[in-house]
Formats: sequence, C-alpha cells, structure tokens
Amino acid sequence: MVQFSCMRDLARRELSEYLNKYVGTKVLVWDEGLTGPMDLIAKFKFFQERHVIKMFPLKDGRLPKVSTENIVFVTRPIPAQMDKIADNVKGEEISGGGVRVDFHILFVPNKSLLCEKRLEDRGVLGSFAFLDELSISWFPLDSDVVSLERPNIFADFHLKNDPTCLYEMARAMLALQATYGFASTVYGKGDAAKKLFEYMSGMKKEMAGDEANNALPQLDTIVILDRKVDMITPFLTQLTYEGLIDEFFNIKNSSVKLPGERFAQDQTEPTNSSTDNINTVKQIVLNSKDELYTELRDKNFNAVGTTLSRKAKAISNAFEEGKDTKKTVQEFKQFVDKLPHMQILKQSITTHTTIAEMIKEKTDSSSFLEALQIEQELVNNQKIHQTLDYLEDAACQEVDILRVLRVACLQCALSQGLRPKTLEHYRKLILQAYGHVHLTSLINLEKSKLLYHNPSTSASSPYSILRKRLNLTQDDVNEQNPSDITYVHSVFAPMSIRLVQNCAKPGWRAIRDILDLIPAGPSFEEHQQNSHKNKKNNSSEGMKRTLVVFIGGCTFAEIAALRFLSQQEDATTEYMVATTSIINGNSFLDSLMTTMHDSLASF
Repeated sequence: MVQFSCMRDLARRELSEYLNKYVGTKVLVWDEGLTGPMDLIAKFKFFQERHVIKMFPLKDGRLPKVSTENIVFVTRPIPAQMDKIADNVKGEEISGGGVRVDFHILFVPNKSLLCEKRLEDRGVLGSFAFLDELSISWFPLDSDVVSLERPNIFADFHLKNDPTCLYEMARAMLALQATYGFASTVYGKGDAAKKLFEYMSGMKKEMAGDEANNALPQLDTIVILDRKVDMITPFLTQLTYEGLIDEFFNIKNSSVKLPGERFAQDQTEPTNSSTDNINTVKQIVLNSKDELYTELRDKNFNAVGTTLSRKAKAISNAFEEGKDTKKTVQEFKQFVDKLPHMQILKQSITTHTTIAEMIKEKTDSSSFLEALQIEQELVNNQKIHQTLDYLEDAACQEVDILRVLRVACLQCALSQGLRPKTLEHYRKLILQAYGHVHLTSLINLEKSKLLYHNPSTSASSPYSILRKRLNLTQDDVNEQNPSDITYVHSVFAPMSIRLVQNCAKPGWRAIRDILDLIPAGPSFEEHQQNSHKNKKNNSSEGMKRTLVVFIGGCTFAEIAALRFLSQQEDATTEYMVATTSIINGNSFLDSLMTTMHDSLASF
C-alpha cells in the first residue's frame, strides 16, 4: 500500500533546511491556521534542536518581549495576515534594544504578489532578510489520508465564486503526483473537479520536459469529486467510532481534546496523549500508531463495546498468565519482552473505554435519537412530512441551530431543492427561534445551493432513482460484521463512495445516465501520460491503487467506507484519500455561516 509517511519526511527536511538557513536563535510566529497542521509535521523538540527558543501565535500589535537573533513569521499567503506581521515588525523596530534582529517570512506553500504588495504598502517590505516559500501543501493525517487542511475551499468556490483555491490545489496535486507518479486514468465529477483537472493539465503542459514524470507510478487511478456531488452524506450523523468522536468532540489535526477529569483515574499516561491539566483538558492523538484505535475507528459504534470487552479480557488473561510461577526461564523472558506492549495496550483499552462511555452518554440521549430517526426516515423516503414537525419541536427546545440546519439541508439535498413555501417556512422558523443575526447565513446557504427553492420539485425526485440504482439504502444492516459500506450510517451508503466503487467496476460509462442525474456539473474520464509506460508500479499482485480526491472536504465515515472496500477478501483496489479538509455536518455548515454581527465587524 502507498504510504503517505514519506510526505512528512520530505516536509521535515525542507523545514529543517530553512530553519538552518536563519543562523542563530529563532522565534517563530505562527499563522494560527497552521499551528495544528504543522504539528503533524514536526513537534517542539524538532524546533528546539534547530535553535528555536520561543513560538508565538500571529496576532495584532506587538510581539511578547524576547531576546533573539531571528524572528520568523510562518504564514499562509493571506493579505490580511500581512497587516498583523507589519504591526509586529514595526513594534519590534520601535522598541529597539540594541540587539540586531533579522526578520523573515516563510510562506506556506508559496509566496503571493498581493502579500508582498501589502507589506510594501505598510512600509515594512524592506525589513525582511528573506521571503521564502515552504512548499508544504499536504499534511499527512494518517498513512492513507492527506489533507490540505483548508476548510474554506468549498465556500471560496461555491459561495464566493473564487477559483483561486483550485489553482493552488492544482499545484498541490501536481506535487503529490511528482512524488507518487502520474496515474494513468483520472475520473472526475462536478464543476470544481473539472476546473481542477483543467488547471492541472495546463500546469503540466507548461513544465519543461518530463521532469514531473520521473517518479515511478504508484497510483493507477485518481477520482476527483466535487463535494457538491454528494451533499447528502455530510449532513448525516456518522455512526463509526471515529466519526462519532468527531461529531461530538471535533477531531482536529488527528487529535481530540476531551475533559481531563474523565481520565483522572488513569495511573499512567499513554504514549499517544498529553494532559494540559488533569482537571481541564486531555489531548489524545488519534492515528494508526495506536494499534487498538486502528481496529476500532472504522467500526460501527454498536460494535465497539464488544471489541473493547474482548480486548480487555484478553489482556487481563495475559497478565494473569504472567503470574504463573511454574513458567520456565525462557517463558518468563518471553513474557517480560511482551510486557511493554501489553502495558501500552492496557492503557489504550482504558482510554478508549472512557471515550466510548462519553459517546454512549450522548447517543443515548433523546435529542440524538430523535435526530437520527428523522435522518434515517428522510434517506428512506419515509414520513417526509414529519420533517417540519421535528424542526419546529427542535427550535422550541432550543436545539443547536446547526442540528436544525443539518436536517433542513439534508431534506433539500434529497429533493434537489425545497418548494418555495417550505423554504420560506423554514426561514421564518429559524429567524424567529434563533434570531435575525442568522439571516446572512441563510443567504449564504441559498447561494451555495444547500438550502434553496426549486419550483419544479415534485414527489418523483431523482434521489428515488439514485437510491435504487446505486443501492444507497439497506434494511437490517449487520453492524457487528458488515458486508456493505451502508454500516457507516447504519442504513445509508455514502453516495460519493458508491460512485468510486463504480469507477472500479463496471466503470462510469455504464452509469452515465446516473451521473447525469447528479446536478453538480460535468463528469469526465481522462488519461495521463507518464515516462514509465512500460513499467508497472509496485502494488500487490492484482491490486490497483486509487486516490480519491475530495474538493470541499470529506467525512470520517467516507474514509471508513473506503478502508472497508480495501480490506475485503475479494478486493481488487486499495484506496487512499486526499482531501481539502475533514468535515462533519457541523463544521461544514460553520465554514459557510456568517452572522450579521460578523458581517458588520468585517467592515
């Protein structure tokens, strides 16, 4: 299987080169949007070894007082951030102190003429010794998942009509293929997918010679999906273990922060977690380095308890066996050798049991069960008329507005637009219950075609055909031992992943009529040339490798579904994921929401 870990190694090497370039002690000032992603690349010890003495978030005003030879700003090329940098530089220059300080900017992943112009206008461009580019676009979340960690790309393209983000993403895609080779076939669906591929093709033609084709192809196929292709899945509640952790506690950059008091009984600290304060926050890293988490994360939550119980019993028996005084010296030595791994596993069991208990408290609540029921009825085309009753009750009970909007947007996605009267009723309900500050958010959702009216909407929505032809729903799903990807939502298979399945077999040409029913833009199948026409990649015999690219974010449930397909006994394809960000219904909506207070504050 293709491992994305080499991308971390390459990024660390480039970062190290730049830090060593700035001779002497260094203070790093971080664009706060980069602190989490960069933590996936390098920890604080890495920076200490390269003479970094302090790290601060990039904020308005002056920097905290510190004696250093270099101040390095690490930022994305966002003009608004240049104003903060200018304030910081001017503050340092005014304070003086007799010690020469060199200023530098590391732009991630590339410089911007607009940013340089902004610095020039603020009168500080000449203050910088170096303006460098740290060409890190992809951040490896796990061995099979990389992310741009850009949650606003959907809004930029579909709300603001700004294609710049796709141009930048095209550069990132070419860099990825320069590392892993150019796939021979590219499938795509949606306006954003088409635009991205056009940018990629144009950039590739501009490259001199075949320098971008030197890498031996490790990918057979790339599937590019505009998030608009499947607007049903993001609004459904994820029912995998990892998905529910994200739904309730928000996984960011492969880690989650949980109430520390729930873990206070732990006697030892696991190797993959840190405690800021035992009584406040516990940060736990969630990736495949945790053996137990790897086994649990993609399971339906109803299967997690059984697995944890089995693991706890097995580890308990193992420790009991270690107390056997009749063991030979060799047997005792083998036990001692296994002891560190057993202790790590025991701690991991304790940690994940606590997390599972916290999740169960929430999934057992009436509000959660009511929301889940209405979602499942909607995807099964049942009791659609009860959606209004649910939304009215939820609004009266002051349920989180994001939950209300998720259900409304889900209904809209399933019917490809609401009747004008229905939409107007939902608007009034939301504004009356939650305040007119959300008017701008509702406008944004309408502009983005997430909550909009369609006068031609009828009972015979295309979803009925899609549901049947793509086998999107199933009854009596086996959550303990699933045989189909529907288990990730208990009743519904992510439509995005069904389309990916059809790429492998029978191919998109066989479902052209189905693709045309999805109002996200054109579908395409293109072929790319590489310089290794006669060489095969090093994939397992009979196994093909497909990279699934999500523009606008993907859910942990979708990732779980792809892993499930890769792990089947009769699997012919291994799947990897490249996404603009990881989303759930709440975080996705949050990226599009703007209150009137926010709008006024921006002026």
